[in-house]
Amino acid sequence: MAGKLPAEQAASPASRIVELAAKTTDDQTLETLSKAFASLAGKLSAEQAAKQAATLADRIVEVAAKTTNPVSLKTLSKAFASLAGKLSAEQAAKQAATLADRIVEVAVREGDSDYLDSLSAGFAVLAGKLSAEQAATLASRIVALAAKTTDYQP
Repeated sequence: MAGKLPAEQAASPASRIVELAAKTTDDQTLETLSKAFASLAGKLSAEQAAKQAATLADRIVEVAAKTTNPVSLKTLSKAFASLAGKLSAEQAAKQAATLADRIVEVAVREGDSDYLDSLSAGFAVLAGKLSAEQAATLASRIVALAAKTTDYQP
């Protein structure tokens, strides 16, 4: 649908998406809204797309900071990944690192295989947005966590 929408008509739904995202804490809703925004972003001015994507990304990071559910963190990582290309490289790397750190923090605290699975999936989504140093550090933390996990059954 977004592909058929004229550029001059994309600003209103894009703004509405940002407004709705500011009012929700539901990870799946944020993922859906982020994907919808990403499909419209190419129709917006670069400045507007970057500003609104930053607002959405901030909201995703804010919600992730308050959740301990591994599936929610993975979903929020996917939501962030759909927006990352619209952010500055610096902002994308910083926020991806924040999300990845949160996933690791929760996984280490819980220490079970469900968290390890979500950690790995979330990390895979975010890895391309991290610096090589950040990715290496987080990968090391995943390996350390995996070594401590005793309840994993494939």
